[in-house]
Amino acid sequence: MTIVRSIKSTTPEFGAGDYKVQNLGVSVTTAGAVVPLPASGSLIPIGHRGKIRISSATVGSSGTLQVTLITVTDGTTTEQIYAGDKAATAANVKYSREVEWISDLDVTSISVTVAAGTATSTLDFEVVYAV
Repeated sequence: MTIVRSIKSTTPEFGAGDYKVQNLGVSVTTAGAVVPLPASGSLIPIGHRGKIRISSATVGSSGTLQVTLITVTDGTTTEQIYAGDKAATAANVKYSREVEWISDLDVTSISVTVAAGTATSTLDFEVVYAV
């Protein structure tokens, strides 16, 4: 699966969107997952602000999804930028969320913690950011 409508088109007013990173087709089991963005290595160049989009490609049978935490790091300091969803989706409901972020850190990577209930689901992640 791929993200069809990129958040890059929504970012000019926020000053973000010079760079884009995607991690597509990530399988999230009922044990949950911490998804790094980018999938490996570091953001090049470093980022200070942007948007993150999380979208379900598939939802497992009777599955639920919930983002529980999003953090950014400069490699030394970690900063929480999203405290997580209040509740999981209803069973069999697709998931889509955008999170704007801005940080004083020289952000080199982003981590999204996701919980999946009942069944494995597949998610797509996209970050657009500016320096």
